[in-house]
Amino acid sequence: NAQYPNCVVESVNDIGDGVCNGGPYNTAECGFDGGDCLNPKYPDCFVEEASWLGDGLCDGGLYNREVCGFDGGDCDDFNAQYPNCVVESVNDIGDGVCNGGPYNTAECGFDGGDCLNPKYPDCFVEEASWLGDGLCDGGLYNREVCGFDGGDCDDFNAQYPNC
Repeated sequence: NAQYPNCVVESVNDIGDGVCNGGPYNTAECGFDGGDCLNPKYPDCFVEEASWLGDGLCDGGLYNREVCGFDGGDCDDFNAQYPNCVVESVNDIGDGVCNGGPYNTAECGFDGGDCLNPKYPDCFVEEASWLGDGLCDGGLYNREVCGFDGGDCDDFNAQYPNC
């Protein structure tokens, strides 16, 4: 394709055909698939799927940036609730599974509450499901605020009170 001499793709006829083909087509060398992968509302937003902007689902990651209109407005509610939460998959926040890592932070509401144990609301640990699971996990789990691992460490603490 003379218009995109540095574009190396399987089918140059797919460039600018009205369909965002993604992958190697969605590059600067290929003019972002001849413009097919650009959203005219956000011309400086270069993402894999421009059609996801403003589709009603907050996609997070590169989509949740000012240059992309915070995913075309899809992430406005999420950003209002968690303004300093930066994670790749915002849909994992509050999905019923404690994802740990960057999700299990105050900024992300401890994974939207997924990483909290309602019995020990001030106990912030990596895996809240380990509290009261029958195993003494020690460390941060074996503290009063965590019910001494939900009672799992009671025998250990009785046997070794100064440990």
